[in-house]
Amino acid sequence: MYYGKADYYNHWESEMGMAGLDWHFDEGKNLSDLHSEYGLYSTRAFAARSEKIIEEHDFKSKPLFLYVPFQAPHSGLDHDPLQVPRDTESQVNETWHIQRRKYLGMLSELDTAVGRIMKSLENKGKEVIENTIVVFSSDNGGAPNGLQQWNWGSNYPLRSSKGHYYEGGLRAVGLVWGKPFEQRRGQVSTEMMHITDWLPTFFEAAVGDKSKAESTLKEYDLDGFSMLDMLTGKNLTSPRSEIVLNFDPLENTKAIRVGRYKYLLNPNNRHDGRLDDWFEAPGESPEVNETLVAGTTPAQIFCEKRPSENVNLKCYSSKSTKLECLYDIENDPCEYFNLIDNDSLQNVKNIMLERIRYWESLQVPAMRPPLDPESDPKHFGYAWQPWTNDPKIPENEVYNCNPQHCIEVSIKSEL
Repeated sequence: MYYGKADYYNHWESEMGMAGLDWHFDEGKNLSDLHSEYGLYSTRAFAARSEKIIEEHDFKSKPLFLYVPFQAPHSGLDHDPLQVPRDTESQVNETWHIQRRKYLGMLSELDTAVGRIMKSLENKGKEVIENTIVVFSSDNGGAPNGLQQWNWGSNYPLRSSKGHYYEGGLRAVGLVWGKPFEQRRGQVSTEMMHITDWLPTFFEAAVGDKSKAESTLKEYDLDGFSMLDMLTGKNLTSPRSEIVLNFDPLENTKAIRVGRYKYLLNPNNRHDGRLDDWFEAPGESPEVNETLVAGTTPAQIFCEKRPSENVNLKCYSSKSTKLECLYDIENDPCEYFNLIDNDSLQNVKNIMLERIRYWESLQVPAMRPPLDPESDPKHFGYAWQPWTNDPKIPENEVYNCNPQHCIEVSIKSEL
């Protein structure tokens, strides 16, 4: 799949007025479109393909890296966004809300699929399963309460949604499993980690020699850090102290995390601000929402009731009159308290701005080219696929395109 927003059964994707099959089989350099799997639920299809790969793989002759990017629980097409087999949906009784119930059913299907993959590994024998590392992770926070592509995820009590720079959009839950991590079994880490850290972490785990791994990784000038020591318990502190969340020069949006603090500038530029809130998921009846009980699980985030008086809940500074905010994420993960005008933290703000200037000095100019009509699936038997090696982007032009309009912006390109 090239997109995530396809029908879970017929595997067609509709985007920008174009439509086609987004279900392919890639074996080496050969790409084929799988029209034959019409009606096969995508989560079960991913599991079945994974089982086949594991079953046929000769682990004694070579290792296996298996990346399984499930479509679930992303919403499907707008006409039927949340799709789940009826037998699975009928087992969900946590909520009265139909769409939320379907979403939870999609998660149940995902859980079952992961179980099938784990069982396949176990069936290959003790030597295989004891030398396997499993990582389960998401790419971003959920889209809550039907506000984005009709999805019904929940980030509560964290703030906001997928695609935004508050914690509800940025945090992604995850776990690691395997023999190297037995010392930390059942533990929760709140240390800082970024998706770019997985590659060096996997590499060090595979090489098995820390000094050799570090010397090799230096040759490639990677952005990430190996988190193997932190995950295995050799060192519980992350080597990472900051994360660049986003710098968008076309919309003048900036977001960075340095230590315990996070700084945001113009976080609403992508939307109208309606997703800046805290969204509770529907509960067992229309009168109640899902209940959060402190201490239910070690990984749970629990915040006190949202304050209603004498608190700056908006991302705004009365001193600078800019839409900017500063949060102490360690003490305020739900981002209730904007500290941007706190006199004692102006040095912290200055440090954040200095780090932003440093990273912006290294930033490659952003480009958002307009739609190329040659990419239409109708040119390829109504199937989505790569269409060119030459995107024909003018050398000195950048395009700022969003759902409302497309504005051509001329800048000097250094590419």
